[in-house]
Amino acid sequence: MAGFLGCSSQPEGVDDDAIGAALNYACSLALFGVALRIYRRHRSQPFALAVTLTELGMSLGYLLGGVVHGTFPNRASDDNCASRFFYPLFSVSYLSMIGSCVAWLSLAGPSRPKKLAEATLLASSLFIAGGAAACQATVELYPGRTDDCPPARQASCDRAMMFGEGLFYFVWCLCWLVVARDLHRRCLTRKQRVLNFLAPAALLLGPGQILLVCLLPVVFAPSVSVGMERSMALYCALRTGVTYILAVLACHLFTARVSERLLFGQDPEARGFRQVGSDEESGGGGCRHAGSDEESEDEMQL
Repeated sequence: MAGFLGCSSQPEGVDDDAIGAALNYACSLALFGVALRIYRRHRSQPFALAVTLTELGMSLGYLLGGVVHGTFPNRASDDNCASRFFYPLFSVSYLSMIGSCVAWLSLAGPSRPKKLAEATLLASSLFIAGGAAACQATVELYPGRTDDCPPARQASCDRAMMFGEGLFYFVWCLCWLVVARDLHRRCLTRKQRVLNFLAPAALLLGPGQILLVCLLPVVFAPSVSVGMERSMALYCALRTGVTYILAVLACHLFTARVSERLLFGQDPEARGFRQVGSDEESGGGGCRHAGSDEESEDEMQL
């Protein structure tokens, strides 16, 4: 039976809250609109393709997520049965979002955190794709939302896919932190710095919240079963099925705004700063802060 306002009983191991599923579709539509707007306005800019793919990847991921949560919410988490369409659709949903992260991460320069993020994205995609393929080939598949299979231990292939999902939620946050740190050097105004901070900060209420809700209760519980009960209680108390999606949408709206202000030069407040020293910095990719001219004059006097 479907839940209400982000509190699903998850009868087959998948959140089937009707409002949560609807928000997946709404998020997908909003992100598609953002991607279309960016491509139409800035397709001649060097970073436009990466930003467009960032938004399109998430849009497709949430479109398929809405289909899964609303129509095929049945995985082999408490038995050896699942919906016939769950694993193909859910794996493509996650792989699309991983592609979004790859596109956004491409904007960052070489660094150890970037290498860690790239390696984790690869590992996550392998666990998700491999686990989904194994489940599709080995578990008993049903056409609808539910099945009549007796309770059993979680299928090992489903456990592998879930591990990949957990890796993704971690690296999703990491990707936005890595790019935000890199873009900080381009910030010219306080507003730019705030927007650049808000994009990854919003993800702490998105995938960060998922990690908090799913991991902490289990880690500190006397048993896995008690931990799962506490996790579900926390999931409902925080209305995670709803607040998680809203946080992701907020992150990507901030991401689009940051892209326009920092990467596409659409910030009127920063135009004066760009004109100062533009001949020196046109190829460097960096930014000059408000006091940089005064500092350079002091250095010349010294």
